[in-house]
Amino acid sequence: MGSFSAAIGRMLVPKPVALAPGDRDTAWWIARSEEFAKRHLKVEVILRERFAIPAELPWGLAIPVFDPGNLTNRGMVNSIKGVGVDVHEEADVMKYRGSEACGAPTLHFINGSNRPDRDTVGLLPAQLRGTGKNYLGLRGYGLASAVYFFATREHLDPETFTWFPEISLSGGDTAYGYGDPDGWGSSNGEVDFRWYSPGPRYYGGGARMAVSVPLKS
Repeated sequence: MGSFSAAIGRMLVPKPVALAPGDRDTAWWIARSEEFAKRHLKVEVILRERFAIPAELPWGLAIPVFDPGNLTNRGMVNSIKGVGVDVHEEADVMKYRGSEACGAPTLHFINGSNRPDRDTVGLLPAQLRGTGKNYLGLRGYGLASAVYFFATREHLDPETFTWFPEISLSGGDTAYGYGDPDGWGSSNGEVDFRWYSPGPRYYGGGARMAVSVPLKS
């Protein structure tokens, strides 16, 4: 069974907190994501030219999560390490469902909060799947964590954790992740990817709805 105790002691029922005050709006995050892609994914992209980004999103502040399409989970881990953050893998990230490259560029937006979406807090993976919503997966979370640290030098989920409801190991154990600013791996902390057999209800965790944006035709 996964080592859940490493995270559970820091987790209280959260209230969403804005990631970026003032002029750090969605456009600012789009620019940071493009810079991150160029520097750490070796991909030059102008997201508004490549994707049909809607004029409005469900949130006042949103963060783009760009996957160039040729990135495996291992490549994602390397991008996190590229910004100076260590990564802890309770299980090899390539053993999870969806670990291989998706084959085409994708773009999603998530709520601009350093905590999971409020309406998901305390729900178990099966309950999250039952909502029918699309939630951020393991690789997307890693990319979002890398972009966030690249832009702010801070971590997602420093006091919470995020479930990846559709991402599991072969035995059915569900993946989750969080940021640990005090992680032993480096002076910049670490991003932890862990698994757990969902049964009892644990508070402090939730999921992040991901809005998919289509490529322009």
